[in-house]
Amino acid sequence: MTSDSIRHSSAHFQALAELELVGMILNQIDSPYPWIAEDTPMWAEMEALEQEVAESWTADDFSPYVQSLSATLDAAWNSLHPQELTAVFSSDLFQQFAAQLPSDWLQRIRQRAEQAIAQTNSLADQLVFCVNGLLPSFVDEDLQVLARPFAYAMRSGEEAELMDGTLQSVRRDDWQQLNEIDKARLSLAIARYVINQTSPTDKQA
Repeated sequence: MTSDSIRHSSAHFQALAELELVGMILNQIDSPYPWIAEDTPMWAEMEALEQEVAESWTADDFSPYVQSLSATLDAAWNSLHPQELTAVFSSDLFQQFAAQLPSDWLQRIRQRAEQAIAQTNSLADQLVFCVNGLLPSFVDEDLQVLARPFAYAMRSGEEAELMDGTLQSVRRDDWQQLNEIDKARLSLAIARYVINQTSPTDKQA
C-alpha cells in the first residue's frame, strides 16, 4: 500500500469517525457520556455525582473553584514571553542557520538561552552558557574568546553584518563535516540571535 493510499484511507476513517461523533452528540441529548455503556457501574456513578452536585451545590459553592481556575490560567498566560508568542524561529535569518544546525542543537540552544537571560552575567558568559554542553572539545575560556565578537557586535548595532558574515564564512556542508571552530561559531551566532530576540535589553560583554 502506497503512502498516498494510506493517507487517503486514514482521512476516510477520520471523516467517518467525526460524522459518527456529531450524530451521537445530536441524537443522544440524554446521554452526556456516550462512550460509557449505560449498564456499567461507572455510568451509575456519574449519574449519582451529577445529581448530588445539582441538588446540593449553589453558585456560591462553585465560585472559589472558578476563581482559582481563572487565576491559574491568567498566571500561566502571563508567564509566557511575548517573543514566544511571536514565533522567534520564523525569520529568514534564523532559517538560514537552522538549515545547517541539527534540530536537537537548536532546541538545546533555545532552552539554554531562555535560562541565560534570567541571569545577570555578561553577554559573553550567556553565550558560553548556551553552547558549552554541546561543544565538549572547547573549554569555557576558548568559548569566551569566540563569543566576544558576537557580544560586542550586538551592542554596537552590527548584528546583521556579523550574522551574515558568519553564514558566508562557514562552508555549506553537512554538519558532521564541519570543523569544530565552524560548529562553535554557528552555535554561538544562533545563541546570540535567540537571546537578542528574547531579552529586552543587552547586557555588557
